[in-house]
Amino acid sequence: MSSVEYTLRFSEEEIGRLRRQGGRFAAATERVFKAARIGPGMRVLDVGCGAGDVAILAGNLVGPRGSVVAVDRDPRMLAITQQRRPESSAHLETLQAEVLSIPLGREFDAVVGRFVMMYQPDTVAAVARLALHLKPGGRFAFVEPDYSIPPMSRPSLPLWDRMSSLIAEGFRRTGTPIHLAFDLHRALAAAGCARPEAAVVDAFIHYAGNPYSANHMAVLRSLLPELERHDLATAADLDLDTLVERLDAEAAAVHGLGRGSIMFGVWGSLPE
Repeated sequence: MSSVEYTLRFSEEEIGRLRRQGGRFAAATERVFKAARIGPGMRVLDVGCGAGDVAILAGNLVGPRGSVVAVDRDPRMLAITQQRRPESSAHLETLQAEVLSIPLGREFDAVVGRFVMMYQPDTVAAVARLALHLKPGGRFAFVEPDYSIPPMSRPSLPLWDRMSSLIAEGFRRTGTPIHLAFDLHRALAAAGCARPEAAVVDAFIHYAGNPYSANHMAVLRSLLPELERHDLATAADLDLDTLVERLDAEAAAVHGLGRGSIMFGVWGSLPE
């Protein structure tokens, strides 16, 4: 089974976006991993590691007696993760492979991922495939967006609402399941987790002066070819070079607050 095309193109700007994203959602991700009881001495498989933030977070939870294998299909991402090995207190390995074709066996205590299951076209089948890497009693822990609830703002922020809707629609057009968190919970149950758990752990929030708002611009720039292909927007229409300033000015003018997609944590354990 092939993955949905990863539409966020590799670039220095995309690497910066991933690093900002890693910092922004680190606390929520750590809460999910701790709720899944990922801890000292475990061997963890991080699927779709990107710039390495999740692998490093997991590595610091499992400590020097544990280990992490970070998997990504892009060797450039793996090179960045390798450079960051000193940030992890655990032994950190990298492996180039597709998420669903990892040439490793049933040797892991946990499979983790953040913003990676959104690129799998069949969530239930993907989780079943990843379960083949878990030992008895092994844990899943994922942090993923859910696009089923439209963005909102108060007072109204029309520009921010439109940009958020474009991002959600761009991902939807490329195959991202909009009810992913709900699908994941069902998928963990289908894979054998007796009582999978889920929680809303964060959300994309926008307000004047929020430095994370720059990620809106970076995501839209990466999605631009898809948005243009589906006649959703053009480069001239979006004017990305000034977008951050315009978003900030819009929010500042009315002291507005925007809420974008919701972040869910979904986790569970296989039988012993």
